[in-house]
Amino acid sequence: MKEKTIVSTLTLFSSLASYWYAKEAQKDAIPFMMIGGFLGAVAGEVIYEKLKSIKNGK
Repeated sequence: MKEKTIVSTLTLFSSLASYWYAKEAQKDAIPFMMIGGFLGAVAGEVIYEKLKSIKNGK
C-alpha cells in the first residue's frame, strides 16, 4: 500500500470518530476533529513505517 493511502484513510476514520464522539457528548466538534485527525495521521505514519520495515526485512 502507498503511504498516502494509509495516512489519509486513518486520518479520515479518526476524524469521523472524534466528530461522532463530540456530537454525542454535545461538545464543539472542531477541536476534537483536529486532535483526532492529527492522531490518525501519526498512527498512519507509524503503521506505514512498520509495514515498510517488515517488507524490507529489518
